[in-house]
Amino acid sequence: KNNVYPRPENSTQLDYSWTLAQPKSPWISLNEFCGYWYPRVRKYQWSKQTYQTRHDEIYSMDIGIGDVVILCSGVSGVMTFGEHAMIITAYDSAGKDFKLSGHTNPRKDYALLTILSTSGYNAVDFYLF
Repeated sequence: KNNVYPRPENSTQLDYSWTLAQPKSPWISLNEFCGYWYPRVRKYQWSKQTYQTRHDEIYSMDIGIGDVVILCSGVSGVMTFGEHAMIITAYDSAGKDFKLSGHTNPRKDYALLTILSTSGYNAVDFYLF
C-alpha cells in the first residue's frame, strides 16, 4: 500500500502498509490449494490402512521430493477432506517411507508412517509436481 512500514514490527504496521493475499488464495488455504491443483496434477490417493500395508510398494512409485502429501479425514474412497499439507523432503530407504516437512507443528523430514500412526488422519493424497 505504501512505504511507511517496509519492515513491519507488528500487525498494525503490517495492515497499514501491506495488502495481504485474499483468504481464497491457493497458497494460504488448503481447500483452495486442492481445488486449484486437483485438475492440474497427477495424484494418488490411499486410505491410511492401504498406505501402512503397501508403503514399500508405494515408495517405489514415481513419487519424489517436492511432491505434496495431503493428510485427510473422512472415509477413503467415499468422501475425504484435506486437513493438512506437507512436502516430501527426504526418503527413508531403510523403512521404505517418505519423510515430510511442514510448518504448523514445525517438522523436518518426519516419517509419513509415524504421522499416520500417531494422528487421526484416515487417508493420504499425493499431488505429483
